[in-house]
Amino acid sequence: MSAKFVKLDMNTINGGAVKDLFDRGLAQLLDNIGDPNTDAEAVRKIVVTFEVKPTKDREAGATRLSLDVKTAKIKSVDGTVVFDHDGAGKIDAYTSMVKEQELPLEGGANKTEEVKTE
Repeated sequence: MSAKFVKLDMNTINGGAVKDLFDRGLAQLLDNIGDPNTDAEAVRKIVVTFEVKPTKDREAGATRLSLDVKTAKIKSVDGTVVFDHDGAGKIDAYTSMVKEQELPLEGGANKTEEVKTE
């Protein structure tokens, strides 16, 4: 049985894997763009790399396709902690879990009240 060879181009590299890799990278990129926890204006990038390592006699070569997707990082979330020193060298940290909630009052006015959650 003899092998059938076709001319190498973007559609035939590694069995057509260029399109598959790009489509996967594009899906990751679009998910990242849609994530409200990322910077909306950050640049995203897809890089598909094709490498060829020829044999010593230059009659053939091993090929590799790889995908690198650069997405926006998740935004940081700032907060505050309070430290408690116990006098014996141990430090504990505490944070506030207070949420504000509007409660309807009679007469149509609203009052904001702090509600502590456990």
